[in-house]
Amino acid sequence: MPTNQKEPNHLDRNEAKRRDLAHAHKPQKERICCVCRAKDLATTRIRIARIKSADGSYNYSIDKSGNANGRGAYVCPTCIDQCIKKRALNRTFKGNVPQEIYSELLNFVKQ
Repeated sequence: MPTNQKEPNHLDRNEAKRRDLAHAHKPQKERICCVCRAKDLATTRIRIARIKSADGSYNYSIDKSGNANGRGAYVCPTCIDQCIKKRALNRTFKGNVPQEIYSELLNFVKQ
């Protein structure tokens, strides 16, 4: 094989740099608070997930990892009191969210 030809699976330096830069500048996910409607990074919000069970009912939980399956609603930590007072999750999920979830949300923020 001549010395000026590249091996088949070899990347040149410029192509490797381009690949690294393409992943380094990945945009952050922005989410809207379901209470105040302000847009901010998803990492600054608390996510509540609605997960459909096998029997067709819905289970609600606070998604600490941010990766749970199901429909999600995001709340600012400063909007928790208004969320509980207005029962904003009912509007967001278009159904009745159990009171335990609101209590759990308040306890989660106090920690």
